[in-house]
Amino acid sequence: MGKKEYIYYGYAESRGEDAEKRGEDRFFRAVLAMFITAVIVFSACTVSGNLYDDYMEALREPEPPPAPALKTMTVTTGKSGVLTLETTGSGITTVDWGDGTAPETCTLINCQSFEHDYTSPNTRTITIKGENITLFKCNDNEITALNVSDNTALTELYCSNNRLESLNLEKNTALKNLDCSGNNLTQLDIGANTAIVTLLCNGNRLEELSVSSNTRLAILNCSANELENLALGDNNELKVLNCSYNQLGSDAIRAILESLNNILFPDETKYLFINNNPGIGENEEAYKDIAESKGWYILLYFTFF
Repeated sequence: MGKKEYIYYGYAESRGEDAEKRGEDRFFRAVLAMFITAVIVFSACTVSGNLYDDYMEALREPEPPPAPALKTMTVTTGKSGVLTLETTGSGITTVDWGDGTAPETCTLINCQSFEHDYTSPNTRTITIKGENITLFKCNDNEITALNVSDNTALTELYCSNNRLESLNLEKNTALKNLDCSGNNLTQLDIGANTAIVTLLCNGNRLEELSVSSNTRLAILNCSANELENLALGDNNELKVLNCSYNQLGSDAIRAILESLNNILFPDETKYLFINNNPGIGENEEAYKDIAESKGWYILLYFTFF
């Protein structure tokens, strides 16, 4: 009996020793794992600078893209009463009327009209800012200055019947349709506007005009100016030319006729108006023959504006 107890207790003692060794092993492994983890974390922090900051940076939402830059146009006028502006394009447009009233802001869809009533004829500058204005119309507003240089997306500009003495369009290379008729312009440089299709500059004070760079030009009305010379080029798309009521002499008229394209457009008639110029004189029939030989219908007595 005593021997059995000895064996039993001896076995128990042996098992206790094994358990103690296993506990020591687990403790050692735990300490080793903590050491390795610390080394990895330290290494990661050393490489990236700060593990926590990197983690938070990964969770941070990306910043939204910056808003499109607004392009600025300015209009100077002394008009009293209702003034109307029209714009077409996309994005946000803001109009500051220049009289201390709150600016108007809207999002353009197709065409947006702005109206403002001025109670006095004081000179003021109107500022128009937009993301993407492609059409600007400011007719009949007694405008003395217009700056559209910043708005390079402009394809249509209508500023007729104002008081403009100059108009800078050098930066507006996308311009296709321009109506600046009925102003006081003495010069008009459209050499950079090679995309232009329609040009109405009648009723100004132009003494010379060149459209030699405007090869896409289809309609040109430069009547009722003071033109002594009109320089055409390879204007093979030209279908309507009205240069009546100017100061064109016989040499200038003949140069125009010789520069006309001789392209025939199916189902379309090309019209030339040269009446009321001092160079007509006795050369009517000769001019008519030259024009008609190139497919142009020439009008010597009538015109349109």
